[in-house]
Amino acid sequence: MVYAAFGFIGHGSALLWVFWPLYGIYAAMTEGVEKAFVAKLAPAESKATALGISHTIIGIGLLPASIIAVRSLRCSRRCRLCSAPSQAW
Repeated sequence: MVYAAFGFIGHGSALLWVFWPLYGIYAAMTEGVEKAFVAKLAPAESKATALGISHTIIGIGLLPASIIAVRSLRCSRRCRLCSAPSQAW
């Protein structure tokens, strides 16, 4: 629900101050569970390796997702992100 709200919140909206803390609470509640799940599935001698591989896979997935999100971002001319010089991508 919070991700959907971020998609509809306009630039400079006061709703950002409502949904940003909710996103922080969500992230805080799920990150520990995710790490515990990976650690429970991994053999005792390679828990650190399993956590590292898990975070690597998450990072590899987040990079293209972030690039796609930035490229599909449609904002007004007042937005400083859109009026900045184009990047290498």
